[in-house]
Amino acid sequence: MVTIPTVALWVTYALSIGAAVWLARRFAGDLSRRSAILLALLPLVFTGKAMLLGKLYGPADLYGGFPPWQAAVQARGNSGPANPILSDLAFANIPWRAAVRESIANGRFPFWNRFVLGGNPLLAATQAGIFHPACWLGLLLPLPLSWTFSCAFTLFLALLSAFL
Repeated sequence: MVTIPTVALWVTYALSIGAAVWLARRFAGDLSRRSAILLALLPLVFTGKAMLLGKLYGPADLYGGFPPWQAAVQARGNSGPANPILSDLAFANIPWRAAVRESIANGRFPFWNRFVLGGNPLLAATQAGIFHPACWLGLLLPLPLSWTFSCAFTLFLALLSAFL
């Protein structure tokens, strides 16, 4: 079933790619329509399932090992995480993104992460990605879809840059 946030994810991805391709044609050089479409579709090899289903592209199953999610996972009889080595994404990067979103939603520039002990620098933590275009473009999406968009758009930008 297609939901409004999933449609918003696809629209955000399409508009962002359109803007990036326009900027590339304007300032970097010629980029054929076929090449642009191929470059736009290649990130979906990795993120397509998450984007199609409107899910988080990452290790959401890691949360099931800790309260309050542990009880729900045990009740369903799910096994352990598929790839526990991805813990930085689940326990650092996504919470940093949430802190950025919370700061901006409350009218503050994301200088400080107030959710870590007494607080710590958020702007100086490059892992939060505050200055990456995908962070700002994904602000209007729900957090899991924002992260999925960031992954797909970052892959696209890498491919576009390599192509150019």
